[in-house]
Amino acid sequence: TNGGSAIRSELFLYTQLSLLKTNYQTGDLIPCVAISLPEISNDGLTYHYEIDTNLTWDNQQPILAKDVSFTAKANACIL
Repeated sequence: TNGGSAIRSELFLYTQLSLLKTNYQTGDLIPCVAISLPEISNDGLTYHYEIDTNLTWDNQQPILAKDVSFTAKANACIL
């Protein structure tokens, strides 16, 4: 099922690429794969993220923008 529980969110964090995560104590969004919160265009339609280039997969390959994009698209298909 598609629940919004804290446990589901925590599991998602460890199994999917997420640009941001939630600080559960404050409720604020904080960087995860991104190095900072996004720059948002004046019209609010475009979000620019910079990915942390120090992060790698378990095979030491860098995490790239195309990886984050693929994950977002794959999640959109299953939600």
